Amino acid sequence: MSIEFEETEQRELVQTVFLVLGHWDIEPNDQAILLGLPQGTRARALAKYRMGNALPDESGFLQRAHYLLSIHNAVGTFFPGNPTAANYWVTTRSPAFGGQAPLDIMRADGVDGMRRVLDHLNGVY
Repeated sequence: MSIEFEETEQRELVQTVFLVLGHWDIEPNDQAILLGLPQGTRARALAKYRMGNALPDESGFLQRAHYLLSIHNAVGTFFPGNPTAANYWVTTRSPAFGGQAPLDIMRADGVDGMRRVLDHLNGVY
């Protein structure tokens, strides 16, 4: 019984992460990069993951999901009542990141980049 709950919970987590990536308007190739999936992962494979297929590296996904959802929540606090602005923040160039968008940092540096973006949002320098 607990295994089914864990599978359900994981499926919901995957769907939530893909929902956030969709709100951010992240292209499929960048979605794969952010999720730590192999280079060349196709949009069709992403759709299968979104629908509940197990991800190839669940432990890595859980760490990335934590950061992505934490970033999503933190950005939301900067733009209360304006989810559109919050969603664009991730893809908008920022002086705080040397003129790069937070997405660029996360895409280039993976988990370390996600940590850097989250630290910035939390005021940790």
